[in-house]
Amino acid sequence: VAIGPNGDIYVSDGYGNSRVMRFDADGKFKQTWGSKGDGPGQFNLVHNIAIDKNGRVYIADRENSRVQIFDADGKFLDQWTHLGKVFGLYVDEKMRVYTTDGESNNIYVVEERGRVLSKFGRTGDGPGEFRMAHSITLDKKGNIYVAEGDGRRIQVFAPKK
Repeated sequence: VAIGPNGDIYVSDGYGNSRVMRFDADGKFKQTWGSKGDGPGQFNLVHNIAIDKNGRVYIADRENSRVQIFDADGKFLDQWTHLGKVFGLYVDEKMRVYTTDGESNNIYVVEERGRVLSKFGRTGDGPGEFRMAHSITLDKKGNIYVAEGDGRRIQVFAPKK
């Protein structure tokens, strides 16, 4: 679930369906988009969703190994296919997009046009290593929290100065 700048609520409905659902701030249904497939606006496991301050909707299309980007009304804008099998997404106030690749266990920090700014992580059990990097979020100080699916832990990383 993600909340747009105007209060609209977006739900990634990926395990039972291949769609995004949108509700207004009061919970009234507004629209849905998406279908099963690998074309623009189609999904193969809508796994996560994030919205930037301009209202762009980022979808982790996990089994298609991409991020799809839409406007607030579901119009396809772009896709990124260079970030692996994207499980988790987060967009910070500086419009940087953070993603988890649950297969290679890389964490990517990407600028709003898709250029990779930094990457870290690998498969393992040590600090900075992951067993299915699954979800990601940041706190107000910029600390990065990564939850692992198979590793059964959350790791916290301080931002570099």
